[in-house]
Amino acid sequence: MKQPGVTRALPVRGISKPGQGPGARYDSLAVTYFPSKLPCQYRRRWSVSLPCSGWVRVGPLRSNHQAYRVYRRSWTHVKRVDALKTIRMTGRCYNRRVMKKIGVLASGGDAPGMNAAIRAVTRTALFRGAEVWGFWDGYNGLLDHRVEELTTWHVAGSLRHGGSIIGAGRCEPFLDADVRIKAVEELREDGFEGLVVIGGEGSMQGAWELHKLGMPTVCIPATIDNDMPGTEITIGADTAINTAMEAIDRLQDTAAAHRRAMIVEVMGRQCGYIAIMAGLASGAEMVITPERPMELEGIFEEMRQVWLRGKRHFIIVLAEGARWGAAELAQLINESDKPYDARYTVLGYIQRGGVPTRFDRILGTRMGVKGADALLDGASGALVCWRNNRSQVLPIDELPPRGDPWDEMLGRVHAISTM
Repeated sequence: MKQPGVTRALPVRGISKPGQGPGARYDSLAVTYFPSKLPCQYRRRWSVSLPCSGWVRVGPLRSNHQAYRVYRRSWTHVKRVDALKTIRMTGRCYNRRVMKKIGVLASGGDAPGMNAAIRAVTRTALFRGAEVWGFWDGYNGLLDHRVEELTTWHVAGSLRHGGSIIGAGRCEPFLDADVRIKAVEELREDGFEGLVVIGGEGSMQGAWELHKLGMPTVCIPATIDNDMPGTEITIGADTAINTAMEAIDRLQDTAAAHRRAMIVEVMGRQCGYIAIMAGLASGAEMVITPERPMELEGIFEEMRQVWLRGKRHFIIVLAEGARWGAAELAQLINESDKPYDARYTVLGYIQRGGVPTRFDRILGTRMGVKGADALLDGASGALVCWRNNRSQVLPIDELPPRGDPWDEMLGRVHAISTM
């Protein structure tokens, strides 16, 4: 008998939507899959989970121009697609045996709302009859065997707290392939059957490496930078934006009192999402991001125009991955023929802490439930994404690339709001 996780083609035996023939037009239908070459007594214990890119041939189609595409990561939902010259269908078999023991860890930098995700993963696993253990300090705890069983008591009251109740952090030794192989072997020896990883892009890559070694792994995106592919928003970004906005509001008061330019550097690595949204929310005169670099002459000209309009302040929100740092840009402005004296503030790690907003608490809870359910249902090598106002589970190797956070519409909104 095939072992769980083996990829192979599986036949489709029927359509469970009566009254509509092959030529009918409809958006979705339910199909039933039965793994071939398996004894009848095993068929009810096995199911098929098709990847989102899988093409499914349904029923006795009259030509090769009709097929159905999976639009949810579920073996019961497919979508009609026409004009396909090639029909291909592959799938992974997963044993439906319920997992009894899973782990959860928070890796990389902490983000407000991580505790909501940890709490949701823990309670979902317990609700479904599985043990859940928390690894301390991310992948470091996985390598050092620092692990603790989590119960509802451990996660009670954690929703309102920032940081991570099981710690977080980066782990350089985990980059070694031999270290990862040994870690997976020890996980299996300890009885772990799956792992939920909460963190950013580096954490997701670590989860993908564990998946390739055969350890079922699902990742939940949690980073204030909001720089992960596939998802519209990550846990922690909303709280970080609110923190930056409140700081900019305060700095604007003192800038107006002294007729100054105030440069506020926010976090985000190579992504300007925090800078853009905080700048829009606070009415900043200028936002500089890595995606949209600016020349010095353009900055000076905009300052002169704002001065002529009679404004007593000029606020620049600067993403940390931009061309200049805040101190360097302030020096360049002060050495030039400028209308404003420049001062700068680097917000730094203050954006990571604090009480999570309502949005991050709910987002972390919904993503945590979705991630734990996906893992216990047999998914692996997947990321929980927030798309079209709902959570989805997408394969990590098929995630759409991250786009420019400052689209044409946002640029127009900013230009109008800062007049």
